[in-house]
Amino acid sequence: MGKRRARDSSSTRGLPIGLAVLAIALASFAVYGQILDHEFVDYDDYIYFIDEPDLDGRIEIADLVSAFANTHQANWSPVTTLSILLGDALHGPDSAAHLLTNWALHFLGSSLLFLALLRMTGMLLPSVWVALVFALHPLHVESVAWASERKDVLAGVFWMACLLAYARYSERPSPAYRAAFVALGLLAALAKPTAVTLPISLLLLDYWPLGRLTRWAELPARLREKWPLFAVACLVGMLTLLAQEDAGANRSALLPLGQRVMNAGLSYWTYLVQTIWPQNLSIFYPYPSPEILSGWRPWAAWLVGLVLTAAALRSAPRRPYLAMGWFWFVLMLAPMIGLIQVGGQAHADRYMYVPMVGLLVATAWGSTDWARERAGNLATRGLAALALVSVIALGAVAWRQAGYWRNSVSLFERAIAVTGPNSIPHRFLGVAYWTLGNRPKGEEHLRAAVAISPRWEGARLALADALNQTGRHREAQELLHASRAMGFSSAALHAGLGIAAQGLGDDTTAALEYRRALVGGLEDWEVKNNLAWLLATTPIQKLRDPESALSLARQALTLAPGNPQVIETLAAAQRAAAAAR
Repeated sequence: MGKRRARDSSSTRGLPIGLAVLAIALASFAVYGQILDHEFVDYDDYIYFIDEPDLDGRIEIADLVSAFANTHQANWSPVTTLSILLGDALHGPDSAAHLLTNWALHFLGSSLLFLALLRMTGMLLPSVWVALVFALHPLHVESVAWASERKDVLAGVFWMACLLAYARYSERPSPAYRAAFVALGLLAALAKPTAVTLPISLLLLDYWPLGRLTRWAELPARLREKWPLFAVACLVGMLTLLAQEDAGANRSALLPLGQRVMNAGLSYWTYLVQTIWPQNLSIFYPYPSPEILSGWRPWAAWLVGLVLTAAALRSAPRRPYLAMGWFWFVLMLAPMIGLIQVGGQAHADRYMYVPMVGLLVATAWGSTDWARERAGNLATRGLAALALVSVIALGAVAWRQAGYWRNSVSLFERAIAVTGPNSIPHRFLGVAYWTLGNRPKGEEHLRAAVAISPRWEGARLALADALNQTGRHREAQELLHASRAMGFSSAALHAGLGIAAQGLGDDTTAALEYRRALVGGLEDWEVKNNLAWLLATTPIQKLRDPESALSLARQALTLAPGNPQVIETLAAAQRAAAAAR
């Protein structure tokens, strides 16, 4: 095999690079401009942008240390944490500003992808098409319109910048260019752990289009220059696995390996189909039933995958971009394909953010070669028309998909419409309706979530909270006692039992449950406030503890500054403490 780098310098004269970048900006904003009117959704957004204790409008040294020392939502992604802290310092918890930042990062990543492909191949039109589809594809809506997926678009920027820096390094290897692509790769991994596959993507680019890996004898040299990125990948991978294990997010032990392998095959097939025909997209896809996983469909999916892999390998001598694109898709998805199962989803749109690049490159360069081989204006014009239609069609579908992210109600109603009844969207839709004041509909969805997944503690806790809020403390208590009998013992469960007991006038049990919740690590102002009020005002003398009440009330006020309920509790604790002295 000869060199794979095929530059066509004349092809860059047809359209100015600046105009191509402008087209990416305008097209992507036409799709995503609507998110400026969107709200945070009750699916991680409040955790990242509202309830995070470090978000106080300032960035201090302690915040920087915390970003690197702690995990967030079962991930170690300190660069993303710093990005959110910076956004909070600049504009506070403004959903429009945070979502605008997501779009800006997505546009920047799309533009860098265009520039990297253009630099590596010298072919303008295929590079523009790949970047436009990357910017507009409906599978990427989740990564942009969901504020919590800041890590996707931020890691994407560093990943694409790394590709561009690596293209420069491949032309003129030097310590400076090497330091640049290594640093950008490091930042990508620190923004989102799934970037652990980034050094593999560089090896694939070495094969095509850079032509730096055409013989096995060249592999050791290509590996040596990337060893820092492989080292980072190992470190970040281990830290992520530990974080997921510590947070209880790793569900591999609950699913037999055989089921995970079968679901992986189905997921690869689903991602491939959704890239071509992106319909019925959802924030959550429930895990297939054991009946489906033991049926013929997973085997058929794996068979299709093996056939496509064989076809890519067979075409490699004449069409190396097909092998590069296919293996990019397969290998970049590998950490998220579910062999190590994290969460309850079968697959997720956001996981295709970078892996899609491989399929787009294979399509763009394959189509270009097809038109060239026919050497006719009809083929060229037909291909150009098809490319334009595909961009417009994908943009229209993405615009509609982005609209579902307006708020929690529209998002989870869409999820139920697409995937059918399943507990996760019912639970979050129930909470959304409850928060909006539509309590009957909220309770209906919460009860549906419990009925579908009776052993899901999250649904049971949400329903118990709703029952406590409406004074049905006995029903809440019975629900939570049943949860305890199932083996659940979370701090939130004890907090719910405390609220129920206090509502029923059982101060002794309430105090016991509140203390169990706090010992369990729950940092909740309401629990501290309730226990403080109880210790300051209970008629049971042996329970009264004014000094502890005073301390708890002050802690609650720190967690909820200016809260009138906490201020009232603090005053009661101060009076009780003064009377006891």
